[in-house]
Amino acid sequence: MPLAGGASDKLGNRYEGRWTVRQIIDVLEEKADSIQLEKPGEDAFEFIVSRDGRKECHQVKRQNSKGVGWTLSALENKNPKITVLSDFG
Repeated sequence: MPLAGGASDKLGNRYEGRWTVRQIIDVLEEKADSIQLEKPGEDAFEFIVSRDGRKECHQVKRQNSKGVGWTLSALENKNPKITVLSDFG
């Protein structure tokens, strides 16, 4: 189980940043058509990548606070900070 805050938060943010840069490089290398970063204040997807006429919605999640993987019900939790699946709608 990850530790709360501190180092875990920093590592998570670092991973998220590197994953985003990797996708931006795909756009620059023309492996993807475009990338739309998350708007400030929104917490749906980290970014949306357009590739070959399809949209890929990227959300970086590691573990939840209970130390187990993300279930479908956890991703659709009605807590506005966690609703991942409803953002597809």
